[in-house]
Amino acid sequence: MATELFTEAALTREERDAAFDLVQRADERGQELLPKIRRIHRERPRALHSYDTFEKAVTACHHKQEDALSFRREYINDPLIFNPLADSTNDGQN
Repeated sequence: MATELFTEAALTREERDAAFDLVQRADERGQELLPKIRRIHRERPRALHSYDTFEKAVTACHHKQEDALSFRREYINDPLIFNPLADSTNDGQN
């Protein structure tokens, strides 16, 4: 159902850019936070019992966000590739 709603209308250029910016900012925030957490862990190792888990999570998120950014660079600028169902629906209405 969510996919159907998503594909009912093609995203505008502004919407695609906003989605890209959101992913990029989230990645930058995670990368900024990691050194601070590392410093806290060095200074007070007992304070962060789950530091390794945290670092793995940030790294995994970074890789997922890189995938999303790569997708944007390759496909999101082309609405025919990014949202083919919406475009075929719109073509039928015009």
